Amino acid sequence: MNDFVQVNFNSDKIKDNKKFNQSCIQNDEKSLKLFHTSCNIRIEVKNISKQKLFLWVFKLKQNIDPTLEPSLTTSILETNDELSLDYDQKKYKKIIFVFGKNFNLQIQSWLNYLNKDSSSLFKQLKRISTSGYGYKVYEITEKVLIKNIK
Repeated sequence: MNDFVQVNFNSDKIKDNKKFNQSCIQNDEKSLKLFHTSCNIRIEVKNISKQKLFLWVFKLKQNIDPTLEPSLTTSILETNDELSLDYDQKKYKKIIFVFGKNFNLQIQSWLNYLNKDSSSLFKQLKRISTSGYGYKVYEITEKVLIKNIK
């Protein structure tokens, strides 16, 4: 199931002397990307399966505050459809993509719980996985280092 969705992190070039001439990406390997901190990061999610997928995108905040509304986006992606998102690396520390063939309200509940207790991440991912859904988790540090952790 994890091969159904392709996630890419991109950015514009750094504006230097009114020209875009410096790349934002300092390092680009399979599971690790390093961006300049002055760059805006764009996330592109593509359905590469041969079927329609339901997608949940959850951005986990730097500072856990259960009183704030969590950042959760849901979407339906047909085959080869793409979803583009902007990512504020100063505000969020992890981004979680959950996807599957069917819509399930319980997924939203499990992801929202992470806003109260981020230490239960792997417990919630286990629930998601045993329910037949795939997921991808990326951690983004203050230095804008993006690493695929699961």
